Amino acid sequence: MTTTSSPRIAIIGAGLGGLSLLTHLQRHGITATVYEKDSSFDERSHIGSILDIHYESGQRALNEANIAWKHLTLPEGEETRMYDSKGTLLHEDHGHRGMYLLLGDLNVDTNKHSSQGPPVPPGAEDEHSRPEIDRTVLRKLFYDYVVTSDSIRWSHSLRSAHRLPDGTYELAFANGATTTCDLLVGADGTWSKVRPLVSSEKPAFRGITGAETSLAPATIASSDEMQEVSKNIGQGTSFALQGGDALISQRQGDGRIRTYAWFHAEESFTLPTTDVAATRAILLSRYENWNPWLRKLISECDPAGIYLRPLYALSTGHKWDSVPGVTLIGDAAHLMSPFAGEGANLALLDGLELALALAGAKESGKWQEAVGVFEREMCDRAAGFAAEAAANMKLFLGEDSPDSAVKFFSSMGELGQ
Repeated sequence: MTTTSSPRIAIIGAGLGGLSLLTHLQRHGITATVYEKDSSFDERSHIGSILDIHYESGQRALNEANIAWKHLTLPEGEETRMYDSKGTLLHEDHGHRGMYLLLGDLNVDTNKHSSQGPPVPPGAEDEHSRPEIDRTVLRKLFYDYVVTSDSIRWSHSLRSAHRLPDGTYELAFANGATTTCDLLVGADGTWSKVRPLVSSEKPAFRGITGAETSLAPATIASSDEMQEVSKNIGQGTSFALQGGDALISQRQGDGRIRTYAWFHAEESFTLPTTDVAATRAILLSRYENWNPWLRKLISECDPAGIYLRPLYALSTGHKWDSVPGVTLIGDAAHLMSPFAGEGANLALLDGLELALALAGAKESGKWQEAVGVFEREMCDRAAGFAAEAAANMKLFLGEDSPDSAVKFFSSMGELGQ
């Protein structure tokens, strides 16, 4: 990377990590450009679920940017219920001990947000609290902070990146555009195109696959039977578990119920998602003996929103020797299963910490040294959470579930967490 007080920074990916980095770079007067394969911010706003914002990571990234967010949280989203396949309620709590999934975006209509809003929910200032917020609402907060005519380039899918003799990187995109940069940041998720520049590791399939589905609000209101399904799910997260299979549902801010149907299968397992009837039949066969109200999460799901969701992860403690002019953040750096609730929070924190590292090197010009220190601290921090995620996945999707998961939640209650 060239030694200059104004490096050209290219960020690949406009997810939470990329937008957090762009936000905090701009706060410190550092220019950067995000390149995103989607055609617009709204392209994937119909998928994904809610997530909880952790005090030391996600909340810190929001607060240091002076972004108003607390009035947009969902206190009722912290409710947790756990069932077995027969629909028997095994555990319930309404406090702060639930563990929440963070996969993708969701379909919430948001506008620019101001500092005005309803009162801050109880516990939002508590360092032990983890207030819930819709992922797209959160992403929109950062997007509104940074959006300018040239800071985000949509429809730019990275095709290749290679280092030039002067130490800069040339980027080529699928739309034919090219550019060069001094620092390339991969914030491009699971199948990062930037990761191979620093690491030979590829995400490994974890033996769990399935589908993301959802019940539209109109479907939920359509009959007494569907109202009963809604009542059983509750206002937060519902876990239905049996011997390694799961139906994990969440109530979203718009009333939609989003469900992840996960089960053990070969990596080659697929779904004919364009054939809704066939996909429903395949999924229902996986849950053949489950309670009818649980099966309705599949049989009545929105035909326009069924997505294959296999689980992949990088090795626990994934790290690399620092490479001049290129680095990674978020899932590109430390992909883990969603069973620690840390992925999005770490991505937000990565963006903040990398921006602070670069801002601290503005006067000295020692950008690469600062990036190297950031990388070591980021990878060390993520390693513990990756180990926790792997252990928790066994609790929830292992042969002993739901008993193992119930014991986990009960122990959390006994510890007063």
